[in-house]
Amino acid sequence: MYINFNAMRSMGKKAVSLIMMLTLGLTNAWGETETKTEGFETASTGSYNRTVYKNTNQSDCEIGWKIFYGNVSTTNAITDSKSCLVQYYKASSTNKGYAQTTTPLKGLTNVSFKAKITDITIQMSVSYSTDTIRWHVIPTDETFLLKDYTHNFSYDIPSSSPTTDYYIKIGIVNGTKDGTYLIIDDVVFTYTKSEEEPEEEATIEDGETMSIDEPQEMEKLTIEAGGTIGGEAALTVKDLTIKSALGTVSGGGNNNGKCAEITNPHITTTGDVFFELELTPAEQASYGWYAFSVPFEVSTTEGVYFQDTKLTNENGYAIMAYRGDIRAQGKYAWQKHTGTLQPGVLYIISVGDTDYKTLRFKKQSEAALYNDVLNGSNQMITEAFPSTNPDHAGWNGLGNPYLGKSHISSLDLQFLDHEANAFKLRASDDVKLMMGSAFFYQSNGSAITVTRDDIGSIALAPARALSAMEQKTYVVRLMNEAGEEEDQLFLRTGEEDSDSYEIGRDVAKMSIGNAKCAQMWVKAYGTQLCAAAFPLKNGQASYPLTLYAPAAGSYSIAMQEARDADVFLTKDGSLLWNLSESAYTIELAQGTTEGYGLLLKAKMPTGVEEPTSDSSLKGRATKVIIDEHVYILRDGRMYDVMGRMK
Repeated sequence: MYINFNAMRSMGKKAVSLIMMLTLGLTNAWGETETKTEGFETASTGSYNRTVYKNTNQSDCEIGWKIFYGNVSTTNAITDSKSCLVQYYKASSTNKGYAQTTTPLKGLTNVSFKAKITDITIQMSVSYSTDTIRWHVIPTDETFLLKDYTHNFSYDIPSSSPTTDYYIKIGIVNGTKDGTYLIIDDVVFTYTKSEEEPEEEATIEDGETMSIDEPQEMEKLTIEAGGTIGGEAALTVKDLTIKSALGTVSGGGNNNGKCAEITNPHITTTGDVFFELELTPAEQASYGWYAFSVPFEVSTTEGVYFQDTKLTNENGYAIMAYRGDIRAQGKYAWQKHTGTLQPGVLYIISVGDTDYKTLRFKKQSEAALYNDVLNGSNQMITEAFPSTNPDHAGWNGLGNPYLGKSHISSLDLQFLDHEANAFKLRASDDVKLMMGSAFFYQSNGSAITVTRDDIGSIALAPARALSAMEQKTYVVRLMNEAGEEEDQLFLRTGEEDSDSYEIGRDVAKMSIGNAKCAQMWVKAYGTQLCAAAFPLKNGQASYPLTLYAPAAGSYSIAMQEARDADVFLTKDGSLLWNLSESAYTIELAQGTTEGYGLLLKAKMPTGVEEPTSDSSLKGRATKVIIDEHVYILRDGRMYDVMGRMK
C-alpha cells in the first residue's frame, strides 16, 4: 500500500491511529491486534530522588508516562542506552516508586516487559485502570529469583474490552532498603480496536497526495487547494471539504490558480460536502461581482456560507445567471438567480461584506458527487442560441463541472478577470481551468456537449470548423510599463476567411469600458473583436486597431513569435514598426485611442523580390526579405521599414 505521509501532517488530535490504520492496511476489526513498544530511548534522563517525570511528546511509541520516585536513566540499562528506574522509598507507606502510563490504550489485552532489581527484598506489582483513579492489581505467581538478573514478564488484562481505554502501572509494592531500584525496559503493549470506532479527520495540504489503495472509512476529509486524493480503492467519508483558488487570468487561463483534485472515482460521502472557493477582496473585484461555477448542485437558499455562517440570498449575497437566449435578442443577458445552482454553468455573485474572502457552497444532500465524470462517462448539454446578429448568437456561460483541474486545447474562451474588471480571451494548446472556473464560449452548433477524459482534458462539441483550426493565428500583446501583460488580441487570416462575422473564427469582445487594465480590439462588422479573422488578399490583411488605457502612460505592443508573416503597427495608414522583430512603446492618453492599425504580410522566401504599393513608400519600391528581415529597395538604395538607409 502507498501513502504519502506528508499528506498526514495536518491531521487532528487522534492522527496516530489513522496513520497506523493506513500504514498497516488494517480494517481494525474486533480481535485484530496491534502493538506499541516503549524502550525509553527518546526520554530525557534525570535525578532519581523523589522526581515526578512526565513525557508526552518524546516517547518511543507516543505514550505518555508519569514516573514517581524515579526517572529515566543510563545507569544499569537493560537494553540499548536507557531504562526506567523506580526507587524504593520507605518514608512512603503507599507509594514505593512506580511508572504509570498517562495515554489511554483502547482494547489493551497484554503488557510485557523486561525487569531486574538491585536488591532481593524488592517486590513488584503490575496494575491496570480504566480511569487512572481505581487501580486493579493483576495477580501473578512470578517472583524475582536472583538480584540483578533480567526477567521477562507478561501480564494479560482480565476480561479486556476492545472499546475500553486502559492505563498501566508498574511499580514497587515492598522492600527494605532505601535507594534500591526496580528497573524496567522494552515495554510492549498489545491491543485491539473496534471497526465501529469512527476514524479520524485528515487534511491533504497543497502539493501533497494521498493514495487510497485499500478500502477505508474516514470521519472528515479536507483537501486544500493543490492537494490530491487518488488511488482505486473505495473511500467512505462522512464530511468532505474541497477547496479552490482561481487566481487571476493569465495567458493560459487560470494558470496561477490551484484547486483540490479528486482522481479516485470510488469516493462516497454520508454527511456534508462543501466546495470552498477563495475570492479576492470584494473591493478589488468587478464592482464586487465574481464569476464562478460549482461542481455539484447547490441550493441558493440553504447552501451558501461564509465560514460556518449561512448567508441569506438578497441580504448576505446576490447571484445572477447568464442567459444566452436573452443576449441573442440583443438584450441585457443577466438575471437574478434563485433556486438551485447547477454544475458547469457560469454565475456571478456579489457578497455584501467586503471582508468575505472565501465562500462555501454546500452540496444538496440528494445531489450526485459527480465522481463518474472522472472517466468521461457523463456529459452536460447546453443550448446554443441563434440570432440575427452573429456576435450575439451562440454565447454560452459555462464552467468546469469536475472535481479537479481540466484542460481545453485550441479553443477561444473568455474569462472574467475580477481584478481587471474585464473579460479576456484566452486561446492556446493548454488552457487550464480550476475547479470553479467559469468562462464564455460561442458555438455555431445547435448544442454543446462537455466531456472529460481520464487525463483531465475537456472536449467541447461541436468543435471549431476544420478550416478555422487550420487558419493561422497571430497573438498581439499589450503590456504596461512594468512589462505585465494587460490584454491579448488574436489576428487570424486565411484564404477562406470572409468579410463578415463568422462564429468560430471571429470572437466579439465581452467587455471594454471601465476596465482597470489596458484593452485593445478590432472594430469591424458593427462590433468590437478580440479575435478577428480577415481574408488574406494579395498576401496581406489589414486590421483597424483601437486602444484603451485606464490611465495615461507608457504601454508597449508586442508579438508572440510569428515566423511566416510580418505584423506591422501602423498609424493613420503609415508604417510605424515591425512588431515581428521587436516591441513598440506607445504613449496613450486615458480613455480610448483610435487611428492605429495592424498590417499582416505573408513572408516571401528569402531573396525573392515582391513589388509593393504601400502608400507610406514614395516612388517605385521593392520589398526584399534577407535573413527574415524586411528591407525596402528604392532608387538603388536599401531602407528598413522605418525609412532608415542601410
